[in-house]
Amino acid sequence: MILADEPTASLDPQLTVSIMDILKAINVERGLTLVVSQHQLETALAYATRLVGFRRGRIVFDGPPHDLTPTVIDAIYGDGDAG
Repeated sequence: MILADEPTASLDPQLTVSIMDILKAINVERGLTLVVSQHQLETALAYATRLVGFRRGRIVFDGPPHDLTPTVIDAIYGDGDAG
C-alpha cells in the first residue's frame, strides 16, 4: 500500500499528470493499493476508482467518481450550509 499525502500540491498541470500517471502505473503494474489525499477535484475524478469526501471530519461521500453529484460536491466544498 502507498499513502500519498497531496502528491501534486503546488505542481503545474503537466507535472501533476506525470506524477499521477506514475502512481497509476505502480498501482496497475504492481497491484499496490494507493490511498491519495487530493484536493484537486478534477485530478481525483480523472484517476480515482473510489472517492471518499470529508466535511468537518465526517465522511459525506464514499463511492465511485461517477456517483459524485453537484449536491455532494457542495456538501464537501461548499460554504458550510450543507453540513
